[in-house]
Amino acid sequence: MKRIPESLPAWKVERAKALMLDHMAHSCSIEMVARECAISRSHFSRAFKNTTGVPPHIWLRQEQISKAEALLTQRNISLCHIALECGFSDQSYFTRVF
Repeated sequence: MKRIPESLPAWKVERAKALMLDHMAHSCSIEMVARECAISRSHFSRAFKNTTGVPPHIWLRQEQISKAEALLTQRNISLCHIALECGFSDQSYFTRVF
């Protein structure tokens, strides 16, 4: 018998995405998001990927980059501030990722 891939209900996907975005600047952990969805970390990661097409850490990284791009258009914000606002540990790491 073939195993059916696990997926998340739409409300859990939206809740997980909202949590990751809300905690972006404060190092959001997958464990915390999984706990809020009332499932284990491994189940959450697998189901999130099956539902969205990307693992949660990749989805969050894409959102961090999108937010950084938007902030970069504002001339009065330093790179260091943008890095911290988007959840990167420092400007150097932000530069390497971006």
